[in-house]
Amino acid sequence: MVKGLEAAATQHPNNPYVGALLTPATRKQIADFSKEFEEIPKQSIVNDFKRSALNRCAQASAWLLTNAPADAAAEVKTSILAVCHRVAAESKETGPFTTGADNKDPFEESVIDEIDRALHES
Repeated sequence: MVKGLEAAATQHPNNPYVGALLTPATRKQIADFSKEFEEIPKQSIVNDFKRSALNRCAQASAWLLTNAPADAAAEVKTSILAVCHRVAAESKETGPFTTGADNKDPFEESVIDEIDRALHES
């Protein structure tokens, strides 16, 4: 996630909203979630993270609607979705036991679709 957010900031250097996605607090939250998933990889933790992420996306979308120019808001939303796709792509395994020929995980795809909807509801 951090790599994806850093890439987004590099891609949109003049967009202060994209750059604001990766703060020290965000880095700490990502590290904490990562540690939690490694220590307790149960479904309730995943669902808590998913619910939190969807709420944050909806809040970000509402804030961007009222506080950012439309083009800057679109860059932020595109950047968030790009990070989601990058994380999903980097989590893929190779070998005979992958989930399909293109190694797409239906759960990951459904979560990314939900994030997309949350970002574009306002």
